[in-house]
Formats: sequence, structure tokens, C-alpha cells
Amino acid sequence: MKKFFSSLLSVILGVCTISMAACAEKKSVYLLSLSDSVMNEFIADNKIDDKYDVYGKQEITNAQYNFIDAANPVKTIGVSATYIVSNTLSEDQVYNITKALWESKGSIGHSVESTMDINKAIDTIGNVPIHPGAAKYYKEQGITVADERIATNVGTAIESNVRIRTGGTGGTYFAFTNGLQTPLAQKSGYQFTVLTSGGSVESLKKINDDCKMAIVQNDTMVNAYNGLTSNFSTGAITNFSVIGEVYSEVMQIVTNDSNVKTLADLKGSKKVVSIGAVGSGVEANAVALLRKYGIDIQQGSNGKYTSSDIIIENLSVADSADGMKDEVIDVFFFTSGAPATSITELALALN
Repeated sequence: MKKFFSSLLSVILGVCTISMAACAEKKSVYLLSLSDSVMNEFIADNKIDDKYDVYGKQEITNAQYNFIDAANPVKTIGVSATYIVSNTLSEDQVYNITKALWESKGSIGHSVESTMDINKAIDTIGNVPIHPGAAKYYKEQGITVADERIATNVGTAIESNVRIRTGGTGGTYFAFTNGLQTPLAQKSGYQFTVLTSGGSVESLKKINDDCKMAIVQNDTMVNAYNGLTSNFSTGAITNFSVIGEVYSEVMQIVTNDSNVKTLADLKGSKKVVSIGAVGSGVEANAVALLRKYGIDIQQGSNGKYTSSDIIIENLSVADSADGMKDEVIDVFFFTSGAPATSITELALALN
């Protein structure tokens, strides 16, 4: 009998040891904060004409992701999700779309719509012109729109089915616009087809090709209009104008590696880092931030980035999250409204 209990105790202790080891190895999801000095420098470096701020400081809180300590919000940089339209569309059609957009607030079914503020709809669009149809609606709402900010080269086309480029299926652009599709159609009288894309850069390049409307990052939009950054080195894209900014986005840096406290910890680490799809606004943000922290980033003739410090992958947010679950991705970037579905699901799987 003593031998039996001794054997049983050994089994129990063995199970407990394995269980404790498994718990010790369990990795939780974290979001990295940016330092004030890096944020200040980043914002100053990216002014347009030394006049327009397209970035601002933001916080990601426990109300958005419950794995964030309520007393310690994540400090990061924010941009704005902005709807743009082709300049071929008529003033009347864009007026109707703009009106339907703001009247749909409260019926979209996405958490970020609580941050929609019509009074901030044209605050950080830089020198990109506002479509006259949108400007007409804002003036009716008592919002000042200077005449010199209104596009003058718009057409008269009316699309019965407006194709909208968004982003990947795991991102907020797609989810938000998908939720907006039905109320937008009901209130405007037009049909809308929601399309995915590789991100803001791809959507901007296709705005007058296979779509007439898109939701993009305001910083990428400003870069496109002015022919800035390597993404638009072949020339500015000026065949679009603004409908309006609809909600704030934040640069989210996700890891489940407790040894990575800041981006500076990636120096020489050979960690696997996903910086977003090639040519996306996420990629542009990630590269800029990594360089601010002294991480080596070089762009090859094929447009892809390499590094002597880290291993770079160009994955969508959904694939990045799956890679972190499978322990093949250590850090990934995503610029989006918070909470983002892929990050929330990742946290539920790992935390």
C-alpha cells in the first residue's frame, strides 16, 4: 500500500511539475508604448509644409483591450481613418454619400463609431482638397470650409454601385465599412460594394482604377497627394479628394515576448517582426518607428525591406496574429482603430 501511494504521489507531483512548466511557458499578449521623445520627433518630422500636423499622441486603454492595465494605458501615435473619393464623381453624389455617412452614425455596429466626430472631419487632411459635395454638407452643418481647400477639378459622373476599397478582412477598415454598407445604401440611394486591399497605398493607387471610394490612413493619403515617400516616388496621386475623417487610428505594436519591453530591445535580436503588407501604410509607420529606435532597416531594389537586426515579414494583421499563435512571429505592427478584431481574438487565445 505504501508503495502504491508513493507511486501515486510521484505521478501527481510529475503532473504538477509539467503543469507548472506549461504555465511558465505560456505567453501573453502585450502592446508596446512609445517614448515621448520618439513621438515628439516623429510628429515634428512629418509636418506638411511646416504647417499641418497629420499625427498626434494617443493612448490605448483598458476600455479598448482588457489585457491592458487600467492604470497604465499604452502611449502611441494616432492617425485618422479617412474616406476619399475619385474626382470623377459629381458634387450631388458625393454630397449624398457624405450626408448618409454621418447620418449612419449609431447604426454601423462597430465600437470605433463612438469616436466619430463631424467637427473633426477635416482637421488633419493636410493640403489634400475636400470634394465640393462633402464641403457643401459640412457648410450646412455649420463647419467652416475655406474656399481654397475645396477641389475644383471634379467631374459629373454618378455611380449606381460605388466600389469601396478597404483593407484586409482582419482589420477595422473592412469591418467598419462592411457595417456601414447597408445604412449607407439605405440613406443615399446608391449601392455599395466593399472590397479588400493590401492597405492604404494600394487603395490610393486604385482609386480611379477599380474603385471610386476608399478608406485610408490620412498620413498615407497626404503622402500620395504630395508624391512623398518611396511608395509614391513615381509621382503624386491627385485624382481624388476628401469626404472626411471618420475615426482615430492608433499605431499598435503587438508582442507576446516578455523580453521585448520597447522597440529598442529588437536591436541585434534577430526576432521575427511583421511590418504589414508590402506598400501599406502600416509598413511605412513600422519602418519609420523602427528607425527611430535605431533598428537597421534597408529597402532593396525590389521595394522590400531587410534588416541586420531583425527578420522582417510582410504579413496582414490576420496572418501576423496567426503567426504569433503559432510562435513564428515575435512582434507585429498594425495601424488601426482599437480594438482590432485580430488582436482581440489573439489575446483571447493566448492570455
